[in-house]
Amino acid sequence: MKRFVVFAGAIYYPGPGWMNCVGTRDTLEEALELGVNKLHDVYGDLGWWQVVDLSQDDVSSENIVAGTGKGHTGLFGLCPANPKSA
Repeated sequence: MKRFVVFAGAIYYPGPGWMNCVGTRDTLEEALELGVNKLHDVYGDLGWWQVVDLSQDDVSSENIVAGTGKGHTGLFGLCPANPKSA
C-alpha cells in the first residue's frame, strides 16, 4: 500500500469521501508534485488539493500533511509539508 493519498477537486463541487482521490504515491515529494500539477493542469484558481499520510493508525484531519485551496476544503492558503514542525 502506498503511504500518501492525493485528493483534488473544484471548490464549487467537492465530491464526498474518496471520490476526489486522484492518486497515491510512495513519497511526500511525489504526492506534492501530483497535487500541484493537478491544480495547475485541471483546476487552476478554482481548485484545491490535499495530501493525506496513511502511515498513522488514527486517520483524522491531522493526517493532512500538505495542500492548498479555497472554499470548502478547510485549507485557506498553503499548508506546509509538515505543519507540526512549522
